[in-house]
Amino acid sequence: MSRKHCVICKKPLPGARRRYCDTPCVEVGRRQRRARPKVRAKCRVCGKRFTRVRRGQKFCSGRCRLVDWRQTAQDVKFRRTVRRLFRKDLQAIARRETWASGDKQQITTLLREQEAGTDLASRATRD
Repeated sequence: MSRKHCVICKKPLPGARRRYCDTPCVEVGRRQRRARPKVRAKCRVCGKRFTRVRRGQKFCSGRCRLVDWRQTAQDVKFRRTVRRLFRKDLQAIARRETWASGDKQQITTLLREQEAGTDLASRATRD
């Protein structure tokens, strides 16, 4: 979406300009942007109230941003570890359920997959 008129004086925009027609309008626009009310926010980590410098700012300082980043990285690492540890358990459960159901076709398919070395986790996600 391109503007066709200056935001300040409403004159047609010359050439490749996108917002203001000339330097005086740029200065007026800059003053207007600086005069906007400051947005207050609450830090996601420490809960301290702070004035946002940028739109979407969530942390009051670089230290809080780093604390959040480290916590997120630890959570991701923990989830990967849990997933890796329980993947084998899920495969064993899938085998037990297949044997318990007594379905001969499923059992023969399971035996063939074991012989071929096919991953049972991928089979469990298909079902």
